[in-house]
Amino acid sequence: MAFGFFNPKIKRMSLATPLKVLEYLAAGLPVVTIKTPLMKSLIERNELGILSAYRARDIAAAISKMLDLPQDQYDAMRQRCLEISETRFNWESLEPKFFELIHRIQ
Repeated sequence: MAFGFFNPKIKRMSLATPLKVLEYLAAGLPVVTIKTPLMKSLIERNELGILSAYRARDIAAAISKMLDLPQDQYDAMRQRCLEISETRFNWESLEPKFFELIHRIQ
């Protein structure tokens, strides 16, 4: 399990995917992070971790919830983290799309 906490009131933090979150996913670590629209669309929708409000008691509850997951559910979450990092968030998977876009705008 990994933690990706940030203040969602800082606009640049709430509109971007922190690099550390992507690194945690690549390591197969489910993430406990702050609930923002972007994190909801990545973490919650793909079942890669647990989201929390930016309050200490809510963060503690999210960590507790992650710790209480049955091992098979945690292992499945870990596998999803690895799969999404391999298929969506690495250079090898993005490179063909990137070069295709470059060729289209030339």
